[in-house]
Formats: sequence, C-alpha cells, structure tokens
Amino acid sequence: MKEYVIIAALTAAAAAQAGVLYVSSDFNHEVLRYDSDTFGYLDVFAASDAENTLDQPHAILARCDDVLVASFGNHRVQRFDRTTGAYLGDFAGPGEGLNQPVYILVGPDDNYYVSSQGNDRVVRFMPDGTLLGDFVTEGSGGLDGPSGLAFSPDGTLYVAGRYSANLLAYDGTTGAFVSEVMSASDGLGEGDTFGLMSGGDGQLYGASGGRVYAYDLQQGTAVFSAALGFPIGLEAGPGGIYVALSNSLSLLDTNTMTLGPALLSGGTINVLNFFHFEATAFCGEGEGEGLAEGEGEPEGESTTHTADRNGDYIISLVEILRVIQFYNAGGLHCAAQPLNTEDGYDPGFTGEHACTAHNTDYAPQDWVINLSELLRLIQIYNAGGYFSCSPSEDGFCPVG
Repeated sequence: MKEYVIIAALTAAAAAQAGVLYVSSDFNHEVLRYDSDTFGYLDVFAASDAENTLDQPHAILARCDDVLVASFGNHRVQRFDRTTGAYLGDFAGPGEGLNQPVYILVGPDDNYYVSSQGNDRVVRFMPDGTLLGDFVTEGSGGLDGPSGLAFSPDGTLYVAGRYSANLLAYDGTTGAFVSEVMSASDGLGEGDTFGLMSGGDGQLYGASGGRVYAYDLQQGTAVFSAALGFPIGLEAGPGGIYVALSNSLSLLDTNTMTLGPALLSGGTINVLNFFHFEATAFCGEGEGEGLAEGEGEPEGESTTHTADRNGDYIISLVEILRVIQFYNAGGLHCAAQPLNTEDGYDPGFTGEHACTAHNTDYAPQDWVINLSELLRLIQIYNAGGYFSCSPSEDGFCPVG
C-alpha cells in the first residue's frame, strides 16, 4: 500500500510539472518551445529581430516573469518575457565583462554565475543584473574556455574547461582555485568539453570527447558512456537527466550510461546546444513579481530546505526520491560520517538523533517522515520552487 501511494503521488507530481521546454537553435539564432510532456514542437519563443540581436543562444534560465538567454555571439545575457517572448533588454553585456557567455547557474547564495568563454572567467551577478565581479578570475587554475558550471552539495564550484579539456574545482565562497579533478588524460576532449550538472546523487554529469561521463565526487573516479557523437548540454527534467545530441534530446540511463531514443518532434533546429525545462523556473531571492520593472524583492528569509541539497530553491525529482527513501525506511537518523552522505542523514530510525532535524520532519518532529509531511514536500516540488516564510506549517511556502 505504501508503494502504491508513493507511485500515485509522484505520477500526480510529474503531471503537474508538465509544461514548457526551451531549446536553443544556435545558428538559427532562435529559442524554440516544446511541450515538456510530449516533446512536440510549440513555437519560436525568441529570435533575433529589429529590437534585439540574439546571436547564437546558449544557456537558458526561466525565472518567475522572464527568461534569461546567454547570447554567445554578441556577448550578452538577454531577457525575454516568459509568457510572450517579448525582448525586455539586457541582463548583462560586454560592459560587465562578458565575452561569449555560455552557461548561467544560480548559486547557493542566490547569485547568478555566468561562464564567459571568450575571456576565461566566471562572472557573478546579483539577480537584478548588478555586477559583483569576476568570481573565477581569468585563466585561474589553467582554465581555458569555461563552459558548463555546477555546484556540488558541499558548495564547491566545478567548471568544465572547453579548450583546456579539464574539470576544475573552485572554492564556492571565494572562487579560489582548488584542484584539477579531471583532464585530457582521463578522457576529456579538447574543444568539446561542454555541459556539466550536479546529479544530486553524489555524481557530476558532463559531456566531453564525444561521450557523457559521471564523476563520483567521493571516489574521484569517472565512468564514461560509449562514443555518442557530439553531446553538448545536460539538464535534469521529468524522469531523469537529458542530453542534447544531434539536434534532439535523449534520456540518460545513469546505471548503464546509455542514451534512449531522440525525443523532440517538429521545429527546425540548427545545432541544439543547451535547453531548459520551465518546471524548474527559478523564483528565489531577489527575483519575482515586478523584477522587469526593477522592483524585485526577496521573499522571506534566505534559509533553504534540507531536502534542497544544492540550495537552488527548487525541489528536484532526485531530492524528492531521497526523502521517499527515508519514508520507506521508517525514519532517518544523523549519519555517523555525514560528509560521506548526500545530506548528512542515513535512512532508518535507529541511530543518533542529536543533529539538526530534517525540514520535512515537522508534524510532529519525531525522526519519522509521515505521509502528510511527504505530500507537503511534493506540493513544493509541484510548484517549481519555494521560499522561506512564516507563519506556515513547515517554515516554507511554494512559489506562485
């Protein structure tokens, strides 16, 4: 009975999250929209015209009211109305130090990190576009052509070097270089080390050398897929991790490191490099109603939910499944070796209970996740984001 309830709840959650998928068409200078449930073509969301000079779109980030697009060819991050696709102006440009921006990542501090491939740095911005400066300085640690970015659960920033053919780690607070964790000698390819993401399962997933790889953060080892062709971007979506390959998307089986069939149908794509599921729209600190007019204010405190392991104010499917693991195990306890776990807890009630309780465990707080508590987290998952608020049953409110 317990398993049936969980399957039904997740099915409802997945249905609620069905919506829009944004896809870049690099050399057509367009962003297309697809149905994220059927993967059928919807329309052209944004294109270069008399009002804007969208040029080789790369990363895409949906927010509450707008969509940010990294315009690689004209060194800008541009803003488009999330509903109509109307151009709203630039979020940032060459004057803020951007040169061939590739990737946009919301960090644990709610600021935005942009990989600037043409000048070998990672630039940090506030949610309203205010420049905070270079976070990773030019060429730090041998970085050449930064592409994909990912924060690990411990707050370390990882950067994929396209031309340096490496994966580099930086202090997530200061941006200081820490180490090179992968290089060409490990199988990364010069010129095609692109996408990167944190899987929330202790792995980083990336694309390089014509293959997709999984890098184990604890073991420091990598597993590669077979040769695929030219995979570029990766992102989590309904049902798992998707990979951009051959102008379509395919679902990655993380157990076998193999790809499923091409999913997109319709539309004209000329090099699909990056994509974004609207269900993961970011509505965190400093971004929300009225931001287009410069009136965005943070909603609530900056506290993140303990289920939100990467601190992006979004509960992902992987994060939901972790809490379901606690539910099915009849409880949770403080991990004896918290740094060797995803979140500092181990499944099962028996064990130490002296650490900070999990935010899902609140009614009552008894180190057991009950169905009501689990459904509350699924509600936040369905909403596509959350913020800290009071009063509320658990100290958090879904966006929207």
